[in-house]
Amino acid sequence: MVNISRSCFRKFLRSAKSQPCRTGLCALAVLATCAGCGDGRPSLFPVHGAVVFSSGEPVRQATIELVPEGPSPSPRGKTDVDGRFTIGTYGPEDGAPAGEYRVVVLQVMPPRAAELIRKLGEEHAEHGGKIPVVSLKYSDPQTSNLAYVVKPNNDNQMQLVVEPR
Repeated sequence: MVNISRSCFRKFLRSAKSQPCRTGLCALAVLATCAGCGDGRPSLFPVHGAVVFSSGEPVRQATIELVPEGPSPSPRGKTDVDGRFTIGTYGPEDGAPAGEYRVVVLQVMPPRAAELIRKLGEEHAEHGGKIPVVSLKYSDPQTSNLAYVVKPNNDNQMQLVVEPR
């Protein structure tokens, strides 16, 4: 937004009355310049889904990252306890630009997570067994076999299946 003083604005209006052709060209130049204005960001489209292990168990505490082919931001999201996620690019859950992506799944689990869960008590015993962790092959776009195409004007639903480590 351009801020101009009142005196400059009045001067502009007075000159506009006496020189309509020049004023029209100036206004046209300003409009043409502003027509290209914007934040330069691509349009974003909703992307959400779920990631599960091949056993059907949800992947918890994971980051899903969409790695674009070219120079572009990498949209990402975090899984909840049910393995569900929503992708965001510039803000949480704002979507992703249309295009083809390699998909990376990164999961961080504390080394003693199972032991700590068992210490919580009997009511949490079913969670204290072996906690599956995503195979490291999914942490690198070169070795991950996961891919996704974000389609414009579409409700993009991703369903990812990964192998445990």
